This record gives sequence, C-alpha cells and structure tokens, in this order.
Amino acid sequence: MANWYGQSRSNYVKLDPVKKDLLADIFPVKIIEKHDEPGLYAMFSDTEFGELPSARTVYAPKMAALGIDVGALLPEESAEDLLDEEIEYELDDGLELLDVVHLAMIDEPDNVLVWMEIGSEKSKYLSGMSIAIAPDGTVLKRISLNDIYEEGWSRAEY
Repeated sequence: MANWYGQSRSNYVKLDPVKKDLLADIFPVKIIEKHDEPGLYAMFSDTEFGELPSARTVYAPKMAALGIDVGALLPEESAEDLLDEEIEYELDDGLELLDVVHLAMIDEPDNVLVWMEIGSEKSKYLSGMSIAIAPDGTVLKRISLNDIYEEGWSRAEY
C-alpha cells in the first residue's frame, strides 16, 4: 500500500503575536509573516506527509496559555498534576490545529482563516479540502473534492 503525500497551508490572517508562537510550539506548523504586510501570517504544515497538523502530546502550560481547556483533554486523575508542570502526556486521539487556531486569531469580522489541503496516494486517489474558520471558532464553510459525488455520479475507479 502506498502512502498519502500532500501539502497544506492557510491564507494570511491576523494572529496574536504571542499566541501564534504558542501554536508553533504545540503543533508541527511553520508560521511566516507576509513580507509586505506586517501582522499577517500564513501557516504551513510541517508534518512528514504534509497533512493537517495535529498535536499528539499535551504541553499543558503552553496549551493553557493559548486558551485550550487542558483538563478536557486528559484523564480526570491526571489533569491537576499536569496543569502546572512541563510533563508531556500522549493523547490517544490528536488535537487538530483547526480545533484551536481561532484562539490565536485577532477577533475582526473579515479575519477568516482558510485552510487548504491537497494530496494523493500515487495516482490511485486524489484528495483535497478547504475549510473556513471565523475568529470565534465557527466553521463557515467546508469543501471537499469528493463533494462532487453527492450529485450521484459514479466515483473514479482505481
């Protein structure tokens, strides 16, 4: 079986300077500032396969500083021990960047993050998606290349 390889990135959005650094510490993502418009940042996946970044390890103090409810991510008996320490805790399910990126966004009406991802598994399967997120965390729109099949047309065979 072949591996899926892709690329993913965001548009340029306004991010809180301190919180953007926390995002880069927590998630495998590169964040760059637009050279001709200071204060606007784009994020790029820095994962092995280029997929949407997710965190598999809880870095409690950094996550709490970003505004993530760390206690909700951890087993009840571990939550209090980890909140004040630099202990790492492995998550069974990853925490996706898009679940928390709004916590670092500047709250302005036109400041919408659009994340785009494309990839393929050799020539067998092509995939792509885009998602728009408001500063309050609301998903405004989600589009997939597979949405075309909702029209009832047959899928490409491989």
